[in-house]
Amino acid sequence: MEEKKILQSWKEIASYLGRAERTCRRWEKEFGLPVHRMDGSPRASVFAYKGELDRWLDRLLHEKKISSRIPFFLSKRKFVIVLSISILFVSILTVVTWKILSTKTGVSSSSSKPSLAIIYSSNSRGESISSSTPGGVSPEGRLLSFVDWSTQRGELAVMEIATGKRRRLTHKPLEDESWYNVDHSIFSPDGKKLAFTRWNDNGTFDFRIINVDGSGQRVLLNGLDVHAFIPNDWTNDGKYILGLLQENDKTNNIAFVSAIDGSFRIIREFDKSSPGILTLSSDGRWIAYDFPQGEKSDKRNIFLLSEDGSREIPLLKHPADDRLLGWTPDDDWILFSSDRSFPNGNAVGVPFQCDD
Repeated sequence: MEEKKILQSWKEIASYLGRAERTCRRWEKEFGLPVHRMDGSPRASVFAYKGELDRWLDRLLHEKKISSRIPFFLSKRKFVIVLSISILFVSILTVVTWKILSTKTGVSSSSSKPSLAIIYSSNSRGESISSSTPGGVSPEGRLLSFVDWSTQRGELAVMEIATGKRRRLTHKPLEDESWYNVDHSIFSPDGKKLAFTRWNDNGTFDFRIINVDGSGQRVLLNGLDVHAFIPNDWTNDGKYILGLLQENDKTNNIAFVSAIDGSFRIIREFDKSSPGILTLSSDGRWIAYDFPQGEKSDKRNIFLLSEDGSREIPLLKHPADDRLLGWTPDDDWILFSSDRSFPNGNAVGVPFQCDD
């Protein structure tokens, strides 16, 4: 029965092995860590069997290939400490996100006293939120989109941040044994819709849009058009969605997809590597993104690209690993994280100035 116990994301695999996700990805490349993908592509969602991982680990330890890299399994007391720190971090992140959104949208608190929303990764029934398949916070700061695995399928769901109440937006009858899981999701500027990517059991993908009440679901793109599309941002008028579009020949592109008819417009083409985060300035004129320094490099630089693709500016080119976080509400600064040492921490900003 152990063989049937499935770990359904890099996060669960890393937790089971007691290592970081980056380490597990490296072990897959260097030592053949036994993970599986639905369609065999590098961007597809992964899963693994506990029994296979146990046998793989026993074999490598016997061969002494990773004798100096044996996973450190947390004791119960240390696990509680780590879990508590994680919950505290999520709580702080929620407050910071609310502050930014309040400044940007003009939302104010009904009370003069500060409040704290704690988002738990699972509830009393064991229903979990998947953080390895990114969701987002609605513009008014009321809802959080996430992937609900309580039915053993990755369904799109939302949670009311203030109350913790959850509801699924996508549903599939349990007697239907076909498999799929939702991936990246992002709210529209008015908070009334969600755009999301869905991977199917035959290796195909759909890029869909749905109302936050679960109605009006429709397909904008599918595997007949392109290989995949990962949404990152919306234009302020809600007409277009910015994201990473991978064509059937596996080339990567920055593109806009129409939220009305699914037509797409490619802004920037890349050969093999792909950008990480893509985010629009509030006036919609500039796209900020980070990109690997080399084909086999994990370190990234940050660039600016005009909305029509006619102009590109290297904003940060440095030997360090600089990763985009986003714009400040006034578009005056671009926030990024770095492995450089700064006096006030590792998340900093660079001023945005561009002469038109």
